Amino acid sequence: LFAYARDDGPVQLWDLTETPAMPLDLQRVLGAPGVVHVAHNYLFERTLLRETGIAELPFTAWHCTMAQALQHGLPGALEKLCAIFKIADEDAKQAQDSRRLIQLFCVPRPKHMKLRRATRHTHPEDWEKFKQYCVNDVTAMRAVAKKLPGWNLQPDERTLFELDGRINDRGVLLDDALARAAVAATEAEQKRL
Repeated sequence: LFAYARDDGPVQLWDLTETPAMPLDLQRVLGAPGVVHVAHNYLFERTLLRETGIAELPFTAWHCTMAQALQHGLPGALEKLCAIFKIADEDAKQAQDSRRLIQLFCVPRPKHMKLRRATRHTHPEDWEKFKQYCVNDVTAMRAVAKKLPGWNLQPDERTLFELDGRINDRGVLLDDALARAAVAATEAEQKRL
């Protein structure tokens, strides 16, 4: 599911399980020069777009409402921000059910279960709720974005934001042999003790 909105326009939902082709309005703006894509925890969206081959967007094309909230000493969780800013219930996440739906559709089920993955075909009523959750998430994020303070959005902070993204893209080099030796040493010491 890919929920999106342009400026204050209506939230659109692209259900790739029904329509594999990207909607034309999304094609026109996704990665277009000068377009800023706003997301809450943008690294998730950016990574997902890149890893699925949908789009590779540079860090300069993103604004992250979670990062903006954290820069101002506010919590990063969208549902907590909705509570702080008194975002209407219909615009806020329904946290309990959203977690259940994410677990249902996004996490593979245990190997011993006959049904390994829930889909729109196996759980049609929950799929409709999941689609609505996806739309509500964009609505809530947009409402929070309008209320977030901006006094701490300085150019040097933006530079650090982009550096953080590049570091996350690059990852961390690990000494695999050292890590395996540390595990072996720990196991040996646990047996001795």
